[in-house]
Amino acid sequence: MSTSFAQYLVEQLDALIYLVDMQTCEVLYINERGKKLFGPGDVVGQACYRVLQGRDEPCPFCTNHLLVREFFHVWEHTNPITGRHYLLKDKLVDWRGKTVRMEVAVDITDKENTSRAIKDKLEMQRALVDCVRTFYTAPTFNEAINIILRILGRIHQADRAYVFEYTSGERDEVFCSNTHEWCAEGVAPQKDKLQDLSLDLLPDWKTFLGPEQSIVIRDLEEIRENFPQTYDILKMQEIKSLMISQLNVDGVASGFIGVDNPRHLGEDLSLLWSLSYFVTMEQKKQRMESNILFLSQYDSLTGVGNRHSYMRLLSELESAENAETGVAFVDLNGLKSLNDREGHTAGDIFLKRMSEVFARHFSKEELFRIGGDEFVIICRGISAQLFKKKLRSMRAEAENLYPGALALGSVWKKSGASPSEMARLADKRMYEDKRRHYHDRNRELRPVPPATATQ
Repeated sequence: MSTSFAQYLVEQLDALIYLVDMQTCEVLYINERGKKLFGPGDVVGQACYRVLQGRDEPCPFCTNHLLVREFFHVWEHTNPITGRHYLLKDKLVDWRGKTVRMEVAVDITDKENTSRAIKDKLEMQRALVDCVRTFYTAPTFNEAINIILRILGRIHQADRAYVFEYTSGERDEVFCSNTHEWCAEGVAPQKDKLQDLSLDLLPDWKTFLGPEQSIVIRDLEEIRENFPQTYDILKMQEIKSLMISQLNVDGVASGFIGVDNPRHLGEDLSLLWSLSYFVTMEQKKQRMESNILFLSQYDSLTGVGNRHSYMRLLSELESAENAETGVAFVDLNGLKSLNDREGHTAGDIFLKRMSEVFARHFSKEELFRIGGDEFVIICRGISAQLFKKKLRSMRAEAENLYPGALALGSVWKKSGASPSEMARLADKRMYEDKRRHYHDRNRELRPVPPATATQ
């Protein structure tokens, strides 16, 4: 094969090929592919480290000392000028009477990206398996979530990984609190500073939520002009970027799980999405348990204690230290006739409004609904004068709403009395009051019009 034909073949290759003087680092030859990549100036005659690597001095990764004539030294490198990743083959060859280095560079960027994507996907899947295993094997949810946030934070090489949960205030305001947090080494925790925050502080938060109920802010500076309030809050926490997946229980936002300043796999929310599902399932479980606990202790219609709570308190008071105690039994007159005449919805409104009246004079911990129309009030550590004053005020307010609504009997003892005996006596007095009410058999329970009722 002639030299000219061999050179022609070299020029036709898609690979980059060049020759370098090993003593001076001078480029002796570069094929057409190389000229297109590193042009437009003349590369031949210049230092290889300058024109091919953009460096001012010889490359610390130079392979000259590793080269032989017999076979290629194979390695990989990302070129800073082209931004592409290459498979490199170097060896010693003879060129015009001297031994020089020949390098053949094949662009494998696309192959490398595909390989890296597969590797990243496998890494994510392994992390998810570890998280799922933790959810099912950890003794408690708190222990599980702390381990899982560590896995999440480390796989994204983030500063923080966290869970925020929403709660509702008395006026239907929504607050969020940082309930769980993992921090990388050297990163200051933020959890204690991020409690009971009003979502009104982040008026544009929902603007960031995409169709998949997630937020990705790649560069905090990009939102500085349009969303200054959110920018200031995140900047204060030294957040430069973040990834968040919203939590939803039965279609209602319940919080979010996220990471701050992810340095790895910053576009992949798959693990966050999966973890948000498991955290949401735990939230639903906790709410169900909370509801079951509430129903076991409280009346679902009025929100005051139920008969079970009342009996338990009586039992506890039997062995408690003596204290000034007031017990009152309350029966709502006319509930059955109201239900028959206007329906059970009217009866339920009557019960709820009366329990609200009671709660304005006594705490809910002191109130119990022990039957359909029967309530008990038990106060400890209260003087007789104050107890009777509260009962008079309560009865007056109830009379303004529903005249003749209450039958009431009460007992107060300074000390030494059995709570059960006090309850029986209060119940007896309540029935005496009730008989007086029903002495007039034509009396009907009717609410006072709102204009004349005083709350």
